[in-house]
Amino acid sequence: MSQAETVEDLVIRAQLGDAEAYDAIYRRFQNMAFAYAYSLLGDFELAEDAKQEAFIGAYCDLLSLREPAAFPAWFRQIVRKHSITIRRGRRSLMVPLDAAEEIASEEPGPSETAQKREIQQRVSRAVSRLPARQREVTRLHYLEGHSLRETSRLTGLPENTVRSQLRMARTRLRERLMTLVKATVQQRRLSGDKQAAEAATAEAVAHFDAELRSLLKVPGDEELQRAADLLCAKGRLLRFMGKMDDALASFQEGMAVPGLRRDPFCRVRFRTEIGLTRIQTSDYALAGKELQRSRIAARRLPEGPSLLPVILNGLGTCAWGKGDFKAARRLFRQTLEAGQAGKWAVLEAAARNNLALLDWKDGRFEAALENFRVSRKKCKHLRNRFGWALVVMNVGIIEENLGRYTPARRHYEEALAVAKEVNYIQVQAASLTNLGSLALNQGKWRRALDRNARALDLAREIGDRRSQAIALENLALAHVGLKESDKALDVLREARVTAKAIGDQERLFSLDLVEIEIEAGGLSAATERGRLLNKVEGAEQVLRRKGYTSEFPRLLRLKAQAHALSGEDNEARGVLRKAIRECRKQKNRPEEKRALALQEGLTRLKRRGKGDFKAARCCAERIAEMGKR
Repeated sequence: MSQAETVEDLVIRAQLGDAEAYDAIYRRFQNMAFAYAYSLLGDFELAEDAKQEAFIGAYCDLLSLREPAAFPAWFRQIVRKHSITIRRGRRSLMVPLDAAEEIASEEPGPSETAQKREIQQRVSRAVSRLPARQREVTRLHYLEGHSLRETSRLTGLPENTVRSQLRMARTRLRERLMTLVKATVQQRRLSGDKQAAEAATAEAVAHFDAELRSLLKVPGDEELQRAADLLCAKGRLLRFMGKMDDALASFQEGMAVPGLRRDPFCRVRFRTEIGLTRIQTSDYALAGKELQRSRIAARRLPEGPSLLPVILNGLGTCAWGKGDFKAARRLFRQTLEAGQAGKWAVLEAAARNNLALLDWKDGRFEAALENFRVSRKKCKHLRNRFGWALVVMNVGIIEENLGRYTPARRHYEEALAVAKEVNYIQVQAASLTNLGSLALNQGKWRRALDRNARALDLAREIGDRRSQAIALENLALAHVGLKESDKALDVLREARVTAKAIGDQERLFSLDLVEIEIEAGGLSAATERGRLLNKVEGAEQVLRRKGYTSEFPRLLRLKAQAHALSGEDNEARGVLRKAIRECRKQKNRPEEKRALALQEGLTRLKRRGKGDFKAARCCAERIAEMGKR
């Protein structure tokens, strides 16, 4: 068999009963299956068991695969399902002898036998309905295993004819077989993974609780340490699942246990976890207080250095959330240095990801991409699916700013898929928000509304107010694009209330710029035009004071627009030239496109000799429409 044969071709042949093709699939994907199972189970023997069971399950369900080219992702879900099943079954190995007869036999059950029989019947029916020549070459080549040359000799047809007949047969069979199983596939995809994830989470929490009750009956030092580990693990699991209140309750429960309350290191651990959980709900003020107290206490403890990088990273995120980029960069650098010194690769990856985001905010995209590259490599090495999803999404942000929309969409969708797989709701919401932002840059207003509305629902589900504010801002911009100013202002007010509640100064500044955009599209009097220019100049002072460098091109474009609306064409063109230079310096392609569109509009107005307000108003309307080009 050719090594160059595609996965799609192998899957099609395997669906038609070609054992050699299935063996090739096994050889090609066995390492991936084992690595993924091991990342979920942490045990070599169990991972090997999961791998073998996954291949058996894939063989039985192969006809359920509607798109053969999607086999890698589909098979990965099967590996995950069997890994979860094995993980649940660990405790069932210690069953009493009188329950042994209830343990399932390794022999295939009636349902598996019936399923295999159904597959064979489907294949036979589909092949029997092919035209005579296609049916004959399919039977000889795929079902009986003859080579192309042998099939040509047996049928008396030239090899090229055999090859074309096989290709047409594959197309017909794929359509017929996939139609037969479409309903089953949809049902499994819609219900299987989500139910498995929820069940696994519930069972893990129940297991934690049962073991905690056992440990705390008559706790010694070892039992108390194990209880602290379990409470932290339980809370982190709940936090990743977006259940923030339950996560906080787990950490607070740890601080209330008498034996743990007297242990200074345990108190710092739980206080740190509480701070990290409050970051997820954008309670930056409370999170900062908890983490700052943890930082002071950790410095006094012998075990403290192991917690300091985590605390520093959390404090950096709090500073970022408040819009204090200088403090955030300093703290993230300290995290990176501590992670490198202590060889904590997870923290090093997180710090590099956060520093890359700050590079993006500073308009240094190339530096951001380099940090993201290193962070992604480390996440891949660590098999950190959560970190991987986050970094991939952030790479998409850079691609979007560089005007590379297709790679950006691919990165966002990949991050969304991984986040769904591991049930990382925060990244799901962020990925949808970024897809909505991409739609805004492309002038696809309805799509932007849909993506951001879905992101807003997810952010509200987990109480992530920063993500809520960002989604609301994008919704306001989508309404601006649709010329729905009243709706945009309503959404903008809600976004402002949310951003103020969490103290996010950067978001409030960005919302001020959105308000200027809305007003620029609805002005009708000279006094209002002057007020708009005053607002822009006030925003420019804030930008220079706070250091929101990435927003500078956008602000300059709005300033030029304000000058144009005031009839100051020369000033507008001068500011636009500066805006375009800044866009190219930062490689901000979407904003450069907007600035160039405005520049073109002003040039046309000058050629026509129309310097009145009506002409300027037409120019403003042109700007509102430019995103659709």
